[in-house]
Amino acid sequence: MAGGPGRVQVRRPSSRPITCNSSCEHTESGMGHRHHLYPPKPERQLVLMLPKPEPKQRSAARELDWEAIEHQLQAFLKLPTPISVLEAARQLDVEARQLYLRSNRTTRQLGERWKAYLKRRQEAAVAKAWPYLEQAAMEIWAEGKAVTRREIAARVPAEILSPVEHLLDVLKQVQLSLTQRGMTKSKPN
Repeated sequence: MAGGPGRVQVRRPSSRPITCNSSCEHTESGMGHRHHLYPPKPERQLVLMLPKPEPKQRSAARELDWEAIEHQLQAFLKLPTPISVLEAARQLDVEARQLYLRSNRTTRQLGERWKAYLKRRQEAAVAKAWPYLEQAAMEIWAEGKAVTRREIAARVPAEILSPVEHLLDVLKQVQLSLTQRGMTKSKPN
């Protein structure tokens, strides 16, 4: 065996030599070079006898009456207050994606109706809050302060302000409307 001081060179048949430092793991573990270069023979390996988990029994596939579901979706479309696709799916005890896959047109109509309802509700909330926001903005400007969410929240009742979504965008629109009407920010004396 050659390879220099502190090195061991082992030759396997029809392969190139393998070189290890004498500080390899095998020297620290107390095992010889042979155990690290060649795997142990199968009769020397330990076999653990672990219990095999039994496969879980799946419940039977549920049969859905898609005609009845379609009729129920049509009934949801006629409700005076729209419901979302997720709420419809919850009431029908199916997943929303199944509704889109099986009753796409009706489900899309339900979704569009819900979005339009949300938009109308937001517009109504903004229309209700608009005079309060204008008044508060003019008061804040009169004090020489900037119109911020915190200043608005201190002046406008929560029941008026809480339904307004995207409040900062609405505040920008209020300020733009006031400046266009000539009610600009007044400077304190």
